[in-house]
Amino acid sequence: MSVEVLTFWYLPVFNAWLLLCPWTLAHDWQMGSIPLITSFIDARNIASLLFYAALLLILRAGCLMKGQEGRAVLLGVSLLVLPFLPATNFLFTVGFVVAERILYIPSLGYAVLVGVALSRVGRLRAPCLLLLLVVFSCRTLQRNHDWESRETLFLAGLRTLPHNAKMHYNFANLQKDLGNADLAKFHYVYAIRLWPGHSSAHNNLGTLVNDTSEAENHFRLALKAHPQHAHAYYNLANLRQQQGEAESLLVEALSSTTSQTAEQQGRMGEAVALLEESLRYDATNRDAVSSLAGLYSDAGRSTEAENLHLALLAARPSDPVVHNNYAAFLQKIGRREAALRHYEAALGLDPQHTVALVNTARLMRTLHHNNQAEMLYKRALAVAWEAEIGESLGKLYLNTGRLEEAEATFTTVLAHHPHMLSSTVYLARVKLQQRSYLVSEDLLRQVLDQAPGHQEALFQLSLLYTHTNRTQDALALAQQAAHNCSRPPNLCARLHAHYGDLLNDRHNVDEAAQSYLLAVELEPTLTHPHINLGALYHAKGDYARAWRHYLTAHGQEPSNTLLLENMEKLRRVQDLHAPSNIPHCLNKS
Repeated sequence: MSVEVLTFWYLPVFNAWLLLCPWTLAHDWQMGSIPLITSFIDARNIASLLFYAALLLILRAGCLMKGQEGRAVLLGVSLLVLPFLPATNFLFTVGFVVAERILYIPSLGYAVLVGVALSRVGRLRAPCLLLLLVVFSCRTLQRNHDWESRETLFLAGLRTLPHNAKMHYNFANLQKDLGNADLAKFHYVYAIRLWPGHSSAHNNLGTLVNDTSEAENHFRLALKAHPQHAHAYYNLANLRQQQGEAESLLVEALSSTTSQTAEQQGRMGEAVALLEESLRYDATNRDAVSSLAGLYSDAGRSTEAENLHLALLAARPSDPVVHNNYAAFLQKIGRREAALRHYEAALGLDPQHTVALVNTARLMRTLHHNNQAEMLYKRALAVAWEAEIGESLGKLYLNTGRLEEAEATFTTVLAHHPHMLSSTVYLARVKLQQRSYLVSEDLLRQVLDQAPGHQEALFQLSLLYTHTNRTQDALALAQQAAHNCSRPPNLCARLHAHYGDLLNDRHNVDEAAQSYLLAVELEPTLTHPHINLGALYHAKGDYARAWRHYLTAHGQEPSNTLLLENMEKLRRVQDLHAPSNIPHCLNKS
């Protein structure tokens, strides 16, 4: 007789024992909870023989008994056996070995048989009934406690079935959600030890380990165990993308270039292929769609990127996250009005969606609708007070000159998160604008004590020293901050422009021009370095290059008074020498 048959014959015995003595209870009996019966000498075979013999004897007794008692026994056996038959695996294979929920109806038959038995014990009937009620009530209360929360349920499962891989996997998931990474890793490893082919345990463990090689190994083991595991493809793609971005940063730091190497392109290409494979098995994975659309967009495949979002939107039209992600994509490619419509759709579906609230507020800032942005930030903070959102609101106040409100907001953020360096720098900027130079310097020094290379803090401290006529210190800090600075582009562009200003003030014209050129290379729309480059080339007599930089600045700030004056001066100079070389593009009044 096969292992399968012996085990299947034993499973009804185990279920009957759960009715008789419901002590060993669990919410999930998968993954080896019931060890297979691999031999005839397994003691559980004796239990099977005794159970089926007892069941036949009870059935025979019910047939021999006359009157109401016999009918009760037959009813009890029928209720006990017939509803359970579909779950025995004898008629057809089912997807579980043990499930306590299928014992609800059989428990009625069990109760009927117990009632018949109690009717035969005479004066002991009442004490026996009372004992049963007390014991089973106590067990019910204890089990109710187990079901109070995910944590109590999973802990009860671990106590009952410590050899069940699913129990360790579920508990690891809970600890991962709670942020207890070390405990989560321990139980994922334990689950894999019990069930080496547990694909989801491998996948989730891969997201927690710090070593990229180890993470990749777990993702690949997950795919080996389950070749259609969409999340493992997605996580492996993320790993490739992160490796490509890290290599890009290293190349930029070493060579001051933003072009991708063949190896970087290969990693990004592999990430694209893995994400496409992930979506092949789960086309509604929002994260995979957003990641792949981002890579398509970066590669100039904007139409394909948008089609991904539209396909997901068609599949999940009532999902606020999908609308938010599509809106973020539209905002990135400059379609602000369309982005706003989808942000509004996301908030219509979920008015408390904090990510959509914050993204809409940022879009409103770019559209210069500051009052609406402020309202949206406050709505997001009312849903969940998060430091990053509070900081964004403080930045809005800072950039719109509402210094007292900015100071109060950043102070509140730092009260909750005293080690948040970015908010400390922003508070220092507020103090700088309020001309509280000593307080501002003290705040920036605190940041630099913790992070000596903090570019924004170095930049702001250099600006502070410029305001307080400590030009040599300002120059040294600006040089330190600007050295090999390429990311983030906007900050580094402003740093290079500031360093250029300091060099220009010291009449280091050539070095200043190099700094300004670095600034406009990183951020072509930055007006200030274009104006200064125009002035430098103007002074050198290189009128054509001067005019090109003036025109670029004019495209960004057509009403800039200094720019218009410089352009007019250049026109007059050029009119004396070669008037045809410069087009008349200014409207003179």
